[in-house]
Amino acid sequence: MIEPNVPPWFDRVGGVAWRIVAIAVAVTIVVAGTVALTSIIVPVVLGLLFACGLHPLSERLRRRGVSRGLAAGLPVLALMFAAAMVAWLVVLTVVDQWDEITALVSRGRTTLEDAATDAGLEPSTSSDLSADIGAATASALRSLLEGLVHLVPTVASVGTSLLLGFIAGFFFLRDGAAMWEWFVSRVGGASALTDRIGRRAWSTLSGYLRAQTVIAAIDAAGILAGALVVGAPQPAAIFLITFLAAFIPFIGAFLSGLVAVLLVLGDSGLGPGLVMLAVVLVVQVVEGNVLQPWIQGRAVTLHPLVIALSVTAGGAIAGFLGVLLAVPVTAAGVVAISQLRTAGVLGSGPVAVTEPADASARR
Repeated sequence: MIEPNVPPWFDRVGGVAWRIVAIAVAVTIVVAGTVALTSIIVPVVLGLLFACGLHPLSERLRRRGVSRGLAAGLPVLALMFAAAMVAWLVVLTVVDQWDEITALVSRGRTTLEDAATDAGLEPSTSSDLSADIGAATASALRSLLEGLVHLVPTVASVGTSLLLGFIAGFFFLRDGAAMWEWFVSRVGGASALTDRIGRRAWSTLSGYLRAQTVIAAIDAAGILAGALVVGAPQPAAIFLITFLAAFIPFIGAFLSGLVAVLLVLGDSGLGPGLVMLAVVLVVQVVEGNVLQPWIQGRAVTLHPLVIALSVTAGGAIAGFLGVLLAVPVTAAGVVAISQLRTAGVLGSGPVAVTEPADASARR
């Protein structure tokens, strides 16, 4: 049989194409399995994140002589109490006063429309602009509230998921080291690489959670201070919306700032509304150019396009929770890929990496 004379470039392209197909099939199977097992995976992921955030406190208690069970249980109980308080405050300051908030936002849109018309913009154009802003605000706020109340639609209830997450977090804190040693001991010759990947991913997740919480608190405090100065209505609602929205990449800052400005516009008029807008812009500029590089840059370093794509994919796979988890999960994946490349698993050989002293925190 005569072999066909296949050009070398065609053979290489064919090989690459088959590899792409194989990768696409593997990713599809993983995504489908993840969606099918959401009711199990979600509490485990929540428990892992809870354990990442509470681990420093648990270790501090252990060093003070507290038993392992108490050192794991007390931080989890404190987190449960904090979550219950946040839920109660959301209901008290946002849900119960939702009609008043939406009325003020609608009045703010009207004020903005009138100001645009007075500035020379065509009435029809300003009306369309106001309608677009109103639709975007209503949709975003509704998504945020529905996300808080119905965190993952595929799970039977938020309460069950959170409760299982707290239980998983407790066991991860108490027995996580033993669990990880058992898992690493089962992977044979890849145990050292697996252990290194897991520890770097854990460090990345812990750093991201702590950094994002600090940034969210600073953002919320800054916008709250501006709201109090201009006499904005519902300052507690503005603080909570700003704090919670800070965990949503990109859209969170826009949403919280828009709500604060429209509330002030509707209550106090154009002048205070512009002052509130200036406060929001200053806070967001400081966050993007100072807080993010200084606080979070040591934990997560991802290109904005990667963040945008990961958030979109996370929302498509797991809804609101997927949006929240997209950045830390992607960062952990980048850490794993980096370690695999360093070990020569992905690539022709080991990659020489020169790491700074705080590399473990950065990755």
